[in-house]
Amino acid sequence: SAYNKNCVDNLSIFKSELLYECYFCKNCYHCLYLSHSDNCRDCHFSRDLKGCENCLFCANLHQKKYCIFNKPYPKEEYEKILASYNLQTNTGITEARRILAEDMATKFPVRAVYQVQCENCEGSPISNCKNIRHAFFCTDSEDSAYGFELNAVYSSQDTDNMGYDKSEHCYLLIGCLGLFDCMGCNACWNGSNIRYSHFCFSCHDCFGCASLHQQNHCILNTQYSKEEY
Repeated sequence: SAYNKNCVDNLSIFKSELLYECYFCKNCYHCLYLSHSDNCRDCHFSRDLKGCENCLFCANLHQKKYCIFNKPYPKEEYEKILASYNLQTNTGITEARRILAEDMATKFPVRAVYQVQCENCEGSPISNCKNIRHAFFCTDSEDSAYGFELNAVYSSQDTDNMGYDKSEHCYLLIGCLGLFDCMGCNACWNGSNIRYSHFCFSCHDCFGCASLHQQNHCILNTQYSKEEY
């Protein structure tokens, strides 16, 4: 999740504001219990919406407004029905969650795989990717395998929670971004040729190091000349 504002209890949301209990959403505003949706506003207890506004208990809609169970209503009638669910109360939220989990699961078809603008990919949800194998929650990545939560990752394998600066030719990383030719690292940013290190920022050519900033040619946090290294 990144570039969000005033959001609570969400998973994999991007450039969104005022979201609660949403997951896999992008560019959304003021939504509750929304999933797999982009560019939506005031949509609640729904899934797989694109460019929608003021929808309740809806699924698989594009560019729709004032819908309940995928049925369109006049604005005034929609607002009246919405108010009747009492979503401002715990009782109303509990009933709405039941409808989302039970009624909607059988009422609307569910995608087997969530992929958008992908080529030769295995996994879900994935968007704007090519040649991805056995990876999940990926965007803008290519030629990578066995990953989770990847963004702008290229020619890498066994990586987790990577992004949003491009990383390339990496192996066994977690929580990193902007790396090139790195292996066995945790929480390292914007560096290259780093091995088995963690919390190294803007570093290059380091081995077995921790908590370094703008350093190079280090082994176990000891500085060496390039030739010695």
